Amino acid sequence: MKVLKRMLKSTINLKKRTLILGLLFLVVLTFLISGSAVQQSLKEVLNTNRDKVNAIVSININLDTIMQEMMSADSGKSKKKRLMQKWSKK
Repeated sequence: MKVLKRMLKSTINLKKRTLILGLLFLVVLTFLISGSAVQQSLKEVLNTNRDKVNAIVSININLDTIMQEMMSADSGKSKKKRLMQKWSKK
């Protein structure tokens, strides 16, 4: 019981400190709640956009052509350039 009385007296006597701590607590809680709300809304937007877009990417590489070009008698640098050009065109 003495602890509660001392706490109450301290709160009443130190009004500035109590006010500052209360405001600080209020600001921190406001930021936490607003951050949580923003995070939740962004998750919902991401899910709805993911469902709307439904993007599917498939990559096919023609390994036979690559192996034939590697086995040809051209220089190594020209082979690499041609391969890079073919890949960039796809």
